Amino acid sequence: MVRYVNKELQFVWLWQACKRYLDHASENRPGRFYDYMTTMIYASFLIESYLNEVGDHLFDNWQAEYDRKSVKDKIKQIGKALNAQFELGNKPFQYIDEMMDYRNLVVHSKAQNLSEEVSNERACRDDYSGPRSEMDQLASLDSAKRFLSQAEMIVNTINKRLPKGRNEHPILRPDECPFVIASIEGSV
Repeated sequence: MVRYVNKELQFVWLWQACKRYLDHASENRPGRFYDYMTTMIYASFLIESYLNEVGDHLFDNWQAEYDRKSVKDKIKQIGKALNAQFELGNKPFQYIDEMMDYRNLVVHSKAQNLSEEVSNERACRDDYSGPRSEMDQLASLDSAKRFLSQAEMIVNTINKRLPKGRNEHPILRPDECPFVIASIEGSV
């Protein structure tokens, strides 16, 4: 008998959303800032969701012990469990701080009074829209592409270290695709 197992993995949905918003962000149209911002936030969420999924598979007590830990701490713990030392200052982990800082900036944002002194000439230009918040300044097409690329590289780097055994973490084994979401259990 064969039993088909399908598990909904939130990081896969976040990855798909990132791809969609990045496609929209690449179009030269009004409002693309929101696509940049969404791609960047979802890429950060994707990493954390993925780490929690891997952690749940590797540790019996992941939720209780590691749920509130930083992303870096989660990566270190997963690395220890996989006998891998992930260098957080090197590729693909070097942008973790920037990604989580942007995530926190948006998630914990507060109203801001923005002001800036500009010349009359600049103030009268059609492309001047006033002072910009840090969140606005950081969101760009290049940043959105980098965040998604880094998230994918982090997932793939950790995936390469996951056990390859038939019944060991079959849902997370990325042999064909970095985001495999189904497996078959049992024998024919």
